[in-house]
Amino acid sequence: MVEVTTNPPLDNNANQKVNVCNPADFLSMAEKRGLNVISLKPKDKRPNKPWKEYIKNSCDFNVLKRWAGNFAVVCGAVSGNLVVVDFDNKETCKKIIDFEKELKKTFVVETAHGFHFYYRLPEPRPTNILEIFEPGEDKPLEVIHFKGVGSYVVAPGSVHPTGAVYSIISNKEIRKISNKELEDIKAQILKYIRRNELSPDRKSTRLNSSHTD
Repeated sequence: MVEVTTNPPLDNNANQKVNVCNPADFLSMAEKRGLNVISLKPKDKRPNKPWKEYIKNSCDFNVLKRWAGNFAVVCGAVSGNLVVVDFDNKETCKKIIDFEKELKKTFVVETAHGFHFYYRLPEPRPTNILEIFEPGEDKPLEVIHFKGVGSYVVAPGSVHPTGAVYSIISNKEIRKISNKELEDIKAQILKYIRRNELSPDRKSTRLNSSHTD
């Protein structure tokens, strides 16, 4: 367990929120947990400089410690086969998965609009996107990203353009899961879709290298 030194140590309550206010604390935690990190523009989700080389190459934490803007975690093999399940809607997320149970299992970050659930798989996985629509609606009710190779997620302690701070709400170690367990998460989503007579946009379930919340 890595403690965030600017806040009291976490107790056994996985719901206790920890705001990582000091970038040095986040970088120390990321380095200890084998996460590759890139710099983002201040209060922005865009990279500070070209970042694609860090899909394969490790970052220099000594250089990053001099940066005063936001940070992001690079998914995929370079971060130990990291996959981040990114829900864009907090309320829908809590209806789809057993939220309280999952908080007790892995590292979770609250974003401006949703949550990031961190997992490690046996091998790298590409990024996939699933959009859920209500019948007759053009705007998706929920967008779920399975962020893998070629993607990154904004790191805790960073500031969203709206002013919201990305916050750790479960400081558990990143959970190692099997490919089947990842498919089980997807099955929960499809079960929710069928139960509520919603529709997945099959065309949007694709490889994607973009970043999101």
